[in-house]
Amino acid sequence: MTAPEGLNLPTIFQLLTNFAPLTLAESWDNVGLLIKPVKMQLIRKVLLTIDLTDDVMQEALEEEAQMIISYHPPLFNSFKRITNQWKDRIAATCLENRIAVYSPHTSWDSVKDGLNDWLAKCFDCESIVPISPYKFLEPGRNEITHSMSIKCPTTKVDELNLILNKTSCYGLFSSLPQNEEGYHKYDILCSVKELRNYKQFLEDNQCEFEVKNQTASKETLEGCGSGRICRLKTPISLSEAVDKVKKHINLPHLRLALAVGKTEESKIRSIALVAGSGASALRDAYADLYLTGEMLHHDILAANHQLTSVILINHSDSERGFLKEVAPRLESIFQNKVVVHVSKKDKDPLITV
Repeated sequence: MTAPEGLNLPTIFQLLTNFAPLTLAESWDNVGLLIKPVKMQLIRKVLLTIDLTDDVMQEALEEEAQMIISYHPPLFNSFKRITNQWKDRIAATCLENRIAVYSPHTSWDSVKDGLNDWLAKCFDCESIVPISPYKFLEPGRNEITHSMSIKCPTTKVDELNLILNKTSCYGLFSSLPQNEEGYHKYDILCSVKELRNYKQFLEDNQCEFEVKNQTASKETLEGCGSGRICRLKTPISLSEAVDKVKKHINLPHLRLALAVGKTEESKIRSIALVAGSGASALRDAYADLYLTGEMLHHDILAANHQLTSVILINHSDSERGFLKEVAPRLESIFQNKVVVHVSKKDKDPLITV
């Protein structure tokens, strides 16, 4: 079998953020490129997982993946020391083996045709709209807005490296230098603020460069936002809803909390859903049924007393099925130059016994 051609990390990052802009993520989230090896390698194989656990890390090594896309961010809180704790160990292993790690998390929840829209496919819907539509804002001065391809004369490489290394903007990359008639090539992503600084240096030093705008337009963000409210084409019973969810996510058991005065044969017409943990997003959504991965006991009681039934799937089980759907889409986005494998070791930590 012929090895895939591969893409460099800046190109992969750019394609991923075109698919789901990181600005769609919740403000509290930690998304994007979380681990970037000092010496980057060409990416030919990506391992796709919900959680980056020890077992999944070992799988990535055995599969010889150059990149892991972990839906949940494996790094979230600040590090004060690197020890042998499991998350520290995973980060160290990735760096040691030059494996990049990218986490999309709530940007994939929010994007149109993303995870929440996949979950809505449980049902035959007349309409699907976000619970909280994304509000378009012009990017801030320090947000990534542009990509640059640069050819820098070899004599000026040290000066350019010094400028780039001083940059603290999230998501800055340089490609592995490649000699081409006395030039080194770079691909970078930068903010509008830094773009001005780079352009001044490049123009003053006879560097060739091309700039592309990476800002998501207002139009591309229509239909994006947290959660989804679905209106069914025809009413169905709660028991039918349960069967449809089981079939879609391929699980034999779910948990159902009936609204006050309702039975499993009660009809529903509207469903509010959030993959993962949905209590905060669902709290202000009126619907006959809430569908999510997990909710607190008292949030379930509150919903039931507001005449809303609740189906709970398990946190990551409400998300994992999306990976099989998105993997071939990612291969297409990567121009069929990268193989995307769905992890076989990834699983919800909870089992029904």
